[in-house]
Amino acid sequence: MISVATKLFSDGKDSRPSILLLGNYRPALAVARGLRDAGYRIVMGKRGGEGFSEYSRFVDEAWDHPPVETDVVGLQVALTKFLSEREDIQFVLPISEPFVMFFAERMQTLPGGVTLVSPRADLVKTCADKVTMLYAAVEEDVPVLPCAVLVSDSDNVALGREVGLPIVARPLSPGAKFNEKKAVIIDSWSDYQQFVSDWCKPNFPILIQRQAVGPRVNVFFTAREGELINNLQTYIRRTDSLDGTGYAVDGVTVATSAPLLEDCEKLVRALDYTGIGLAQFIVDPKTGERCFLEINPRIAGSQAITEQMGFEMSRIAVDLALGLDPEPPKRVRGIRSGFRYAWVYGDIRGLHTALARGEIGVGGAMRWALKTSWTALWADHHMTWAWYDPVPTLMLFARQLFPSLERLSGTSVKEGQSSEADLPVMVGEGPPARGV
Repeated sequence: MISVATKLFSDGKDSRPSILLLGNYRPALAVARGLRDAGYRIVMGKRGGEGFSEYSRFVDEAWDHPPVETDVVGLQVALTKFLSEREDIQFVLPISEPFVMFFAERMQTLPGGVTLVSPRADLVKTCADKVTMLYAAVEEDVPVLPCAVLVSDSDNVALGREVGLPIVARPLSPGAKFNEKKAVIIDSWSDYQQFVSDWCKPNFPILIQRQAVGPRVNVFFTAREGELINNLQTYIRRTDSLDGTGYAVDGVTVATSAPLLEDCEKLVRALDYTGIGLAQFIVDPKTGERCFLEINPRIAGSQAITEQMGFEMSRIAVDLALGLDPEPPKRVRGIRSGFRYAWVYGDIRGLHTALARGEIGVGGAMRWALKTSWTALWADHHMTWAWYDPVPTLMLFARQLFPSLERLSGTSVKEGQSSEADLPVMVGEGPPARGV
């Protein structure tokens, strides 16, 4: 379907408004495909992820830029200059979390009247603050398990006993990890004391929460002024980590759960949410008991499933950023449940990591490999692979086998650090303080 926004910006001469996508990891490819079909010209930032989406036939142009992880000032300077020189670029859509936070903290207004396709800055910061969101869930009568925040000078042993075993620990700072792990599960008090000793450091707050029983369930959604427009629920069968934390590599769509939908509606209404997002829950398959985890105010890692199912959430997000009333999708699949999806690259990478850490032996590796093969064979959709657009996925795997190929893409070129003095006057006020 052609986007409402595309119709507005077309000059009748078969021109297409350009949209810059920033955060080049797996969902960027699905977003590029969906928005190209909606009538946009796609400009893909090269950095901010695995860096392979620029090889898609749905991408019209690639832009190299300073890395958001290490040079936010340089990125702000380069982006301001780039947008000022490119009148054809009407939209910027941040995809990965570092880019979403970058715009929320540093560039809430873009030069030349370019529209930022992201939930408003205060909402992004609220959702990034996991503790604030858990309190918001409690206030809205959304189920939450006991939790506490560990800091270097608190009585962390007592806090852990109040929460109770088993414990799930997650860093509170956006993007922070425990040795590349998003979360760790702690089953004994001796392990907990060792964890506190290893990780409770100044300026590294940690959220601990009693572990819920059951798999993770994702609720993909779009909303306008606190009201849901559409949603899709998926059940995570496996992740890239043995303990079930980490990124989904095997999932399936499920019929809409009324309790989860109601919880999502409560939170969206309380936040006066406009834009695209993902709410995450844990659901006990035996009892149906559930608990809220978090809301990610951005394109999700497995967003490709919503595009494949016809929900056109990326297209709707652009229309919402302009304050338009999005047209409903016309190609939504009639059957919502039982559609299986896979992320084979992440599955293989998870196996490699587990072997490197000594978490599994030969037998465990063989079982993992068989599950990966079975999932790849029976999946209805793959997060990156598509027969009509094979080059990005082939390049992704090829660059792992032949690292020298990465240098050819330009994604490994190091940029010099910039200073605040390099910022042009038009940028305006200095960056706001972090909200988390």
